[in-house]
Amino acid sequence: MAITEAVGQVRAWLDRSVTEVLHVDPSDIHQALIWLEEPGVGANLTTDAQIAAAAFRYGAIVHTADMDFQRSPLRSMNP
Repeated sequence: MAITEAVGQVRAWLDRSVTEVLHVDPSDIHQALIWLEEPGVGANLTTDAQIAAAAFRYGAIVHTADMDFQRSPLRSMNP
């Protein structure tokens, strides 16, 4: 996907009334670190773990096709 197409898609999501931007709390970072330490992985899962931790605290559902989100107790949905 070209960057202009990706930017357009993100802007379209942000324009939807159901989209909520979550704010990260220090506790989210601690939770993400716990989830990364348990299986002993990191690298490309680091950002996923941070997103999952914030969403988990908010009780949110993350809409994603990324199967890595199933590693956490987070509610996720493949759009």
